[in-house]
Amino acid sequence: MADLGSYLDLTVGQARQEFRDLLRRRPVSGSRQANFLPAETLLCLAASFLVNHRQFGGATAHRAPEPVPTLATLFSRPPSSVLAKMANLDGSRSHGARWDVLAGAVLREDLERFTHIYRILLQAARTEGIGQNRLPDFLGIEAGDELTLLGQDELEVSVLEADLRDKIARHAAGDNLSELQTGSRRCANRCSCPQVPSRLPRSISTGTGRRSLKRDRNRPSDRRRAAHGYKTMIEKSAGLP
Repeated sequence: MADLGSYLDLTVGQARQEFRDLLRRRPVSGSRQANFLPAETLLCLAASFLVNHRQFGGATAHRAPEPVPTLATLFSRPPSSVLAKMANLDGSRSHGARWDVLAGAVLREDLERFTHIYRILLQAARTEGIGQNRLPDFLGIEAGDELTLLGQDELEVSVLEADLRDKIARHAAGDNLSELQTGSRRCANRCSCPQVPSRLPRSISTGTGRRSLKRDRNRPSDRRRAAHGYKTMIEKSAGLP
């Protein structure tokens, strides 16, 4: 069973095995779909830097731009499943895998780490014979450059963030915390969770030595709602009361 390390510490060997599993998969419909593998989830996170999943519903999922259709084909899933996983990762949709929100929060905050994981994914895919035609380098950083986000303003959610951090600190003072719970709380405390889902990318511009993503601002009410969803879901992941 996948744990947080399956996302944050992905290895080439793990990714290769998961791509082999994907290549053997056959399309299914409805609730019979297989659980998302960490490699699939991480590629959906990468896609979220380019596509605003909130612009597409069940009836319009087929209109989502690249890389959503390409990932859907690679995963043998409908585009709506890719968009739903993107929503799980930013906390705007519940019922995701246990580590979706926390892994998404940590990796959106630590773009150097995410860049490394993205390259591991593409390296593993290429080794398994998945070329640019099936999995293109849609972030444009496979061969170099770093991913950066432009315009990451502070959200007006300091009360939510302070409450979450206080709850983590108080709960971590107990004597019966598991190592995994402690690590989850440390990650949640470290990563300024409410900032993560604040703005979605509108365009990509290239700078010297790095790949930059511009982000739009959402309305304050939307930003607070997304932050509240992050707070609730990370509390559940970390086992907070």
